[in-house]
Amino acid sequence: MLTSNLYVFLVFFVTYIQFSHPLCNNIEALYNITARVHLTRSEKGFNYNGNLYNLDQHEVIDVTQGNVTDLCEGIVKKFPKLQVLSLINVNISKIQPNAFLDVPKLRVLSLSVNNLTEIENGCFNNIPRLEILYLSGNNIHTIGNTAFQNFHHLKKVHLDRNQLTRLEANIFSGSPNLHLLDLRFNLLTIVDKNNFPHLQPTFKGPITFLLESNQIDDVDPSTFEFNNPVKLHLQKNKLSTISNLFHGLRDYSTLNLDENLLSCLPDDVLDNIKTTNKNISIKQNPITCDCLKNIENSLGDGEELFGVGVLEYSSMFQCFGQISF
Repeated sequence: MLTSNLYVFLVFFVTYIQFSHPLCNNIEALYNITARVHLTRSEKGFNYNGNLYNLDQHEVIDVTQGNVTDLCEGIVKKFPKLQVLSLINVNISKIQPNAFLDVPKLRVLSLSVNNLTEIENGCFNNIPRLEILYLSGNNIHTIGNTAFQNFHHLKKVHLDRNQLTRLEANIFSGSPNLHLLDLRFNLLTIVDKNNFPHLQPTFKGPITFLLESNQIDDVDPSTFEFNNPVKLHLQKNKLSTISNLFHGLRDYSTLNLDENLLSCLPDDVLDNIKTTNKNISIKQNPITCDCLKNIENSLGDGEELFGVGVLEYSSMFQCFGQISF
C-alpha cells in the first residue's frame, strides 16, 4: 500500500512540475553565442564569442550566431542595463511565457527570421519598457489574444512576412502608444471591426497600418475610425470597393489602394476628396475608361478645384487620352 501511494505521489509531482514549469530543450543555448555588443549605446561595438550571461552590464547585444531553438521561461534574465536585444536567424521555434525576466530597460527586441509559428500569451511579459518588436520573417500563424495587450510603451510591431490569416479581437487593447503595425506579406483575407476597437491612442500623430500584399477582399469601414489620422496601406490586395472605408477616415489620412480590383471611384468619394484633406492612391487598378473620364471631368483634368485632398490614379487599361497623376 505504501509503495502504491508513493507511486501515485510521484506521478502527481512529475505532472505538476511539467505543467507549472514547462520543460526546456536547450537551457544552455545561450552559453555559446557570437554577438556584436556595445557596453553603452554611444560606445563603439565589438565582437564577442562566449556566454551571453557575461554581458549583463551591456546596453546593446546583437546575437549573430547561435542555436536557440527554445526561449525557455527565464532564459533571458538579469540584464539590468540591456536596451536593445537581437536574436535574428538563430533557429528559435518557440517562446515560452515569461522567457524574459529582470530586463527593466529593454526597449527594442528583434526575433526576426526564425522558425516561430505561434506567439503565446505571456511571451513578452516582464518587458515593461518595450517599444519596438520585430517578428518579421517567421512562420507565425497564431497569436494569443492577450499577447500584445497592456504594453503602455509599445510603439511599433513588425509582423510582416508571416502566415497570419486573421487577428484576434482587441489584440492591442491597453497599448495606447502604438504608432505602426506592419502586417505586409501575410495571408489575411478580412480586416474586422473587432481587431482594434480598444486601440485608443494618447498621441495626436498618425497611426500607420501596413497591410500590403495580403489577400484582403473586405475591410469593415468602422475599423479605422480613430480620432487620429491614419496612413492605411492596402496595396496589392483584392478590394473592389472603397466608399465606406474612405468616409470613415479622418482628415489628413492617407489611403493607398494601388494594384487592387477597383473598376471605378464612386462620385461620393470624389466629392469627399474635393472637400477634405484626405489623400488616396488607386494606381494600377482595372479602372474603366468611362470611370477615368468621369474622374478627370470631376477634378478638372487633374486640377484640384475645391479642397486640398490629393487623388493619384491610373488604369491598367489603355484608354484614349488617359491622364495619370
